[in-house]
Amino acid sequence: MYIRKNQNFRSIAHQGYSITGENEGNCRLSAYYAAARAGFDYAETDLKFTKDGVVVCSHDPVFVDTNNGTDKIAIADHTLEELKTFGYHGETIATLDEVVRACKEQGLGLYIDHTYLFDPEDTEKWNKIFDVVSRYRMEEHVAWLIVDPKAIDTVLRWHPYAEINLVNMSRDLTEFIEQAASVRTPYNKVSINGHYRFFTVEQLIEYNRMIPRGIGLEFWTVDNIHIYKEFMPYATGLTSNKLSFQML
Repeated sequence: MYIRKNQNFRSIAHQGYSITGENEGNCRLSAYYAAARAGFDYAETDLKFTKDGVVVCSHDPVFVDTNNGTDKIAIADHTLEELKTFGYHGETIATLDEVVRACKEQGLGLYIDHTYLFDPEDTEKWNKIFDVVSRYRMEEHVAWLIVDPKAIDTVLRWHPYAEINLVNMSRDLTEFIEQAASVRTPYNKVSINGHYRFFTVEQLIEYNRMIPRGIGLEFWTVDNIHIYKEFMPYATGLTSNKLSFQML
């Protein structure tokens, strides 16, 4: 069962939620269970592929083996079996399958990021990602963070009701509002996702006047509680390393 703490707003845990005092969850498996306990609605993960073509969760393509604290491990150069022998931020690297299953068990939605790393025409890679989401019937509980417009068609061909989250680094959202309106259908959810540092509350008020009904406005990564509270009335979702709606 998916229970929203606030029906008009969602809290998203950046790379999962830390339980060790660090600022980021680093896509560790424990971070997704922690995100659910901390009251988040969704958690975010970044994807990489192993040498043998398994989808794993990690922001960086290289990580330090925390079993010895020295060796730098390139994910693409190792099979999953090999990667599981290394220490990944004090754990072992998680597969997308493990993370999606954890989210399913905890009633947590998932934001999938770094899709810009995969060619929209690379059906083999995309199908491996889609297969994991479908295996756990999470199609309508996953939001796709997309930079490349071509990837929108790839996702919607797979699932016409898929949620699309348009990621941008612009200080002007006008063209993204137009793009979001063109992607929106009666069946799917579309949001625009920008970096909070680029915007003032006054701008958010103006964008709320401009944005069509049914299109969300989200921001990352807001860790300051005062800014979080300022932005929240004008956003449909905020991504944070530290804060969920339940914590306010």
